[in-house]
Amino acid sequence: MKKVLFAVLAVSLLVVAGCVKTVPVTVKNGLGDWKITAVYMYPVTQVSRGENMITADLVPDSTAALRVLPGNYNILVIDEDNDCYTYNNVSITSDGYNLEVKLDDLNSSNYNVGTGHYPLTVTNGLADYDIWYVYVDPVGTEPTTEYMGSGILFTDETITIWLEPGTYVVKAVDDSDASFTYDSVQVTESGAKLTVNEADIDTPRPAEEPASVTVVNGLAKTVSYLYIDKSDEPWGDDRLGASVLAPGDTFVVDITTGTWDMKAQDEDGNTYTLWGQDITPEGYTWTVTADQMD
Repeated sequence: MKKVLFAVLAVSLLVVAGCVKTVPVTVKNGLGDWKITAVYMYPVTQVSRGENMITADLVPDSTAALRVLPGNYNILVIDEDNDCYTYNNVSITSDGYNLEVKLDDLNSSNYNVGTGHYPLTVTNGLADYDIWYVYVDPVGTEPTTEYMGSGILFTDETITIWLEPGTYVVKAVDDSDASFTYDSVQVTESGAKLTVNEADIDTPRPAEEPASVTVVNGLAKTVSYLYIDKSDEPWGDDRLGASVLAPGDTFVVDITTGTWDMKAQDEDGNTYTLWGQDITPEGYTWTVTADQMD
């Protein structure tokens, strides 16, 4: 009888203690020239990403041997340029899991930055503008900590800033220098989400006014194509149409005030580009010269 009782007790203790063992997860750096600086693995039901599971940078072609309990995980990998690679709802079985991080897995529409555990996800909800800067600091201070770095947040793209729970001031600045400030953003253990919308602009944008650009061909070659378009839009139609611009000639394009990009192409196919020129109601004269060749 005692043996039976001991056997039952032993089984009970194993169940209580949890006899499920961790399993191996191998992460390989297949990024070529970039080191992996962080690997986070956390259950899909968990908001916190936990701790960085590698203690040293993972150089190209090397591997890290990690261990987790079987289950479904989100895996977030970050390289030395703060580019991220996300693998959501990965099923890790009792056989373990092998992951090779490749450049094809780059999540270019979402940046992951910050050193905290809980996500503040900021989405660019502006239809006509890109976001160049995102500042986040605790409420009561000026938002001066910038998280975008050299990145650009295009329409509908997101940046996830990992923070600790608290109340924050968030300021976004778009490519026209317009700002959007949110004075009291609550980041909880459930995270937080924020969409930057045009209605939240700090100062209304000035109304567009008629303006013009005078293009002077300062080249020794004929300009065959001319493009003048707003900086937040792709290149449009050739402004010259069936015409060309001979050396020394001028051509006037009627536009509106704002920030514009300009590109000329000569008869040999060489291009000359002027980026981000602010146009006032007084207009602007662009002289295309050889030292502006792309």
